[in-house]
Amino acid sequence: MANTPELSEVVAVFDFASLAAAERAESFKFRVEILKMAGRKKRIYYAKIYRWETFRLQPSFPIVKGRSKGFVADHELLVIDDSIGATHFQASSAASIIRKVRQRIAEIFAGKRIRRS
Repeated sequence: MANTPELSEVVAVFDFASLAAAERAESFKFRVEILKMAGRKKRIYYAKIYRWETFRLQPSFPIVKGRSKGFVADHELLVIDDSIGATHFQASSAASIIRKVRQRIAEIFAGKRIRRS
């Protein structure tokens, strides 16, 4: 019999307010999903962290003046972001995981020394 893939259940989703990076003029927005591993006797929770990324599309083909207006389309998408280093956090409750993620994000954006839990 083939290996059965592990399943996880999303139990909570949190969107963080924009965080300003001190060394850059840009801000960062994060989404955190709290997941529970399914099919285990012991409850194990972990986090997936996403960053909102913005990109701009505009045509690269020539537009004849007067026939059509040029346009620009701005879009946002979520990308998985482990630069925070929180994907390895595990705990026995969802509250513990979100607390660890919030602490980690605060450490990074406050410029504190990076600690791994």
